[in-house]
Amino acid sequence: MSDDIRLLRLYMKPLPKELEQESPRDSTRHLLGFSLDVDLVRRVSEESALDNELENAIVDFGGWESDGTFAITTRGPAIENLADVLEDYLSKYPRSVIVKKWLKGSIASASAMILAYRQPLPVLPVLAAPAPPAPRSPQPLPVANAVAAPDPPNAKNTKKIGGQQMTLTGAVAKQGKKKGPEGKKPDTKNLVDSSDPALGEASEDEDERTGGRKMYSLLSQVSKPWRDASGKKKVHCLGSAGCKTTWNWPCAKARIFKHVMTCAYVARLDGDLVQRVITSSRRATPRSLRV
Repeated sequence: MSDDIRLLRLYMKPLPKELEQESPRDSTRHLLGFSLDVDLVRRVSEESALDNELENAIVDFGGWESDGTFAITTRGPAIENLADVLEDYLSKYPRSVIVKKWLKGSIASASAMILAYRQPLPVLPVLAAPAPPAPRSPQPLPVANAVAAPDPPNAKNTKKIGGQQMTLTGAVAKQGKKKGPEGKKPDTKNLVDSSDPALGEASEDEDERTGGRKMYSLLSQVSKPWRDASGKKKVHCLGSAGCKTTWNWPCAKARIFKHVMTCAYVARLDGDLVQRVITSSRRATPRSLRV
């Protein structure tokens, strides 16, 4: 897990400059000088208290997505300190499911935000392995206990019998194994368009959603209505060929935007579109409208 902590710390440092700087009023400021509520630890457990305090710290980000990520909308020393907090508790609870959930989710969330702004992901440097100790010189055996090494089989004392190389004593001579051709790794398939083969024969349906011109235009770009094989109307994410995300019709606009902000597949298709969704969501009033 030490590599995961290093990777999270590496991802948190170069968060896109387009993100707003942390404000003293942000809930993430609790990550600086992080501590647990003593009464809460007594009532539950330290791990459960940790989960609760971290949930409170990211409340401004909208909480967890169904894919195990959360949208990072600000940058600064507080969110960067999340790696130090998780490192402390990982050393205390190396097998904790809660700590591992936060570590995995934080790495995925930070990488999705970096990709959303079309920035390359930093590469974790490989640590040099420690040099092996120098081999010790073998001590010579006393003459009285010395044993003569057997002669290796060669062309003079071996012959081929029944397809096997045999020594003159009848033992099968050891033969080197032939190495087969190394398998070639298949190329990873990249998402190049927004078509989703998983939708099968289902066809795109008429978009009847209404709203302000600017907001509706953005919503119709990141999600598309369609009908499945049974004729039921649904909505799918623009990047559903990769993220496999669909919703029942009608779906809350805020729910769709919340997913798009962390969808790496939409970011690959159009990073500017993800940035517009993030900006629009931060300016919108905190209410969920059915569309």
